[in-house]
Amino acid sequence: MSAPVFSRRVAIGLSALTVISFIGGLLFAILGEELRVVESEGADTFSRAPIGHRAFLTLLQRLTLPVTVSRYSTGDRAGADSVLLLLEPRVEASDPTARGLAELVRETHAAEVILVLPRWFHRGNDEDGKPLYGWSRDAGDEVLRALELEGSVLAGQGPWTPAAELDLPTPTLPRGAQVLSGGDWTPLLGGPTGALIARTHLGDRGITVIADPDLVNNAGLLAGDNAALVLEALSPVAEGKTLLIDETLHGFSAPPSIWGQLFRFPLVLVTLQVGVVLFLVLLAAMRRFGAPLPLAPPLGRGREVLVENTARLLWFGGHSADALESYWAETRAEVAERLHAPPLASAEEQAAWLDRVAESRKIQEKIGNLIVAVEDAGRDADRIVAAARRIHRWRRAMIETRTEV
Repeated sequence: MSAPVFSRRVAIGLSALTVISFIGGLLFAILGEELRVVESEGADTFSRAPIGHRAFLTLLQRLTLPVTVSRYSTGDRAGADSVLLLLEPRVEASDPTARGLAELVRETHAAEVILVLPRWFHRGNDEDGKPLYGWSRDAGDEVLRALELEGSVLAGQGPWTPAAELDLPTPTLPRGAQVLSGGDWTPLLGGPTGALIARTHLGDRGITVIADPDLVNNAGLLAGDNAALVLEALSPVAEGKTLLIDETLHGFSAPPSIWGQLFRFPLVLVTLQVGVVLFLVLLAAMRRFGAPLPLAPPLGRGREVLVENTARLLWFGGHSADALESYWAETRAEVAERLHAPPLASAEEQAAWLDRVAESRKIQEKIGNLIVAVEDAGRDADRIVAAARRIHRWRRAMIETRTEV
């Protein structure tokens, strides 16, 4: 008996490595986009740059608020008990598969929308690799026009006065303020030239607008009491609701994979059922029930086995051609007897009589052709089988056809 290819220890190690690789590949297919680190210098929640909003997202998470960063189908994922957060959105999504700003707000199911107007943009890096930023003077107005909201964005200044129902601290804006002026807005925190935070309605949906992103971006959120101010101003519309931050408008669309959906409700129930079934199948396959089945005998039983073994012996003994000649002679005699052939002096006369019968019954095969096929077969297996089949077909045609001579 030959020795095993692998030792028991190596086999176990290879099996464990295979299982770990399979599980790792499956997890990467499910969580690949979530695990991938997104690098950004822009005004989004992935950015740790001064104009980014990573600090705002971290603050919401540390306050244990239900917050989700959405990278696909934001409008459909937002429900009536959620608030849609648009942090300095672009009017048109850079990803052609994502919806534009107006379409997203129009089709969302969220009851409230919190909109932070854009102000800064990343315009490249200097010679030392440090990011450079510029002031986007018209970006805020483009967002308002896309949503068909009245008003305009301009530079403003304090003193700042909160609405009567709000007790808001004084904002800290060292780089000057961007305010919202004009239109049918209700200021939540306003100044002589416009509002830093204001509220209005678009159809049956409430919209709260933060005009200056320096209140919530990484550079300004922790300045003074800005963090407390923003949380206090947004608490009336956000308290008790799920916060959904859209990132598709920043070009970070990541459609979910089918593997990821299989592990999310409700498809996770089907996945669990399939897993249980596979576990039971493997458990049943690992154990043997009952006595082992007996081995099949080396030689089978029955007439077919006997015929097959006899044919093999004839072939190995070189008697296949003799068997074919015997088969032809017996078949010819049987057909003559079944058709009540008259006693004839010679085989040629019998062949002529059988050919006349075949012609009357419209059978194309002739005795002479069958004799030639038998003689030409020799020891060639294919020719022997072909000749035997021709003889068999001739026999059936001659016997089964009822036309009289």
